[in-house]
Amino acid sequence: MSTDCFVYCLDCKEPHPQARDANHQDELMLSLIRGREAIEGMAAVPCVELSTDYGLVYVDWFVRHHGHELVARSEYGDIKRIACTSKHPIWGSKCERADGHEGYHRMSIPNRFVHWSQGKIEI
Repeated sequence: MSTDCFVYCLDCKEPHPQARDANHQDELMLSLIRGREAIEGMAAVPCVELSTDYGLVYVDWFVRHHGHELVARSEYGDIKRIACTSKHPIWGSKCERADGHEGYHRMSIPNRFVHWSQGKIEI
């Protein structure tokens, strides 16, 4: 089934205008989000155009959404976030929250949620 993907700002509820048949390209969209600082930095360089095989990457859109929560979104509303890469120091389990989140990290174990922060564990 065809599933076009695009970068989407959850804070403003605004899609990035680049969406030309980016079928199953959620990983590409996540790569753009990971590289957002570099993309925003291109605003200082005049007459530079950035594009993918699926259309232009609008630098000014990334600048307008600086610091906002950006996700990869499908045309059906499914979203993917860049995951937090923090691991629990004892169990090694990965945090299940979005990258850059505030507060406790979160991991699930059967029938429980575990939160940890600065050596403190809550079950």
